[in-house]
Amino acid sequence: MTNATPSAPPSASSTGADTAASVPTAGIGVITGRPAVRLVAALITAVVAYQLNATMVAPTLPDIARTFSASTTQIAQVSSLFSLAGSVAGVVATRWSDFLGRRRMLMIVLTIAAIGSVVALFSPNLPVPLGARVLQGIACGSFQITFVVLGARLQPKTFAMGVTMPRHEVGLIEGRMDWWGAALMTVVLIALTKLVAHGSAQGWGAETTLIYIAIFVVSAVAFTLVERRRHDPLINPAHLVSRQIWPLLATTILFTVAFSAVIYFTFVLFAQTPRWATACRPRSPRCATSHRPRPSPPSPPRSPVGSPGGSAGPSPCGSA
Repeated sequence: MTNATPSAPPSASSTGADTAASVPTAGIGVITGRPAVRLVAALITAVVAYQLNATMVAPTLPDIARTFSASTTQIAQVSSLFSLAGSVAGVVATRWSDFLGRRRMLMIVLTIAAIGSVVALFSPNLPVPLGARVLQGIACGSFQITFVVLGARLQPKTFAMGVTMPRHEVGLIEGRMDWWGAALMTVVLIALTKLVAHGSAQGWGAETTLIYIAIFVVSAVAFTLVERRRHDPLINPAHLVSRQIWPLLATTILFTVAFSAVIYFTFVLFAQTPRWATACRPRSPRCATSHRPRPSPPSPPRSPVGSPGGSAGPSPCGSA
């Protein structure tokens, strides 16, 4: 009788990605045909739910500001808090799904976003919709989870990725969630967002801007040191200096900046522009004929002096 040789345990020096790649597939493989179509349709619905929350609010920001009598700085937080929550949730939710499972984590982020949408419906003052936007932004995790699931369940020729990733469903893995890394990363992103906002508004040498720069530098260094000592880091610091990762990060940043400029600025400007201003070009004959000021009606002819009912000038008593 032959004895099965037990598999070797994972190395203690392996990172979170290495640990995920060493987990067996548990019978979950690549799907094709109608199951693949149903999977893609369901995941697209999840992504669209987040995308609608990101885009539909932008044209209504002026109305929201008038409703709550808010300033431009205050109403800008409707979009900035949403994006900030999404940037944090995109990393934390994806990593947490390694422990909870993809489907369960996807349902959690979508449920939180749905709760935020309901809270936004009953907003008596501005802080309530701001908190609701934070809850809605957590649905950004659906993007990353969707990419991981599609990359694991579809064939490479069907779902092509620009970076190498495991071609299987990770499922539940052993270990603990890196909450220290998640907390420090949150501080890093908040400080970065605040220093950019205050630096452009108050100046890069202002006291508040310098405080946020110091917080950003200290938290970034602490995050790097903590992640290097973690067995299952939230983000492997070695990946941040890899030449294979930087092109993807740079492309993502440039695309996000362009996308945000269109969604949060261009659409708002078009929503506030009168229809006739976008219907034709300046100095166009169509504009000249369609929007030419109407001439005032001609005044009645004045009666000659000495004629019946006429007068030589205005009456000293005024008009009757």
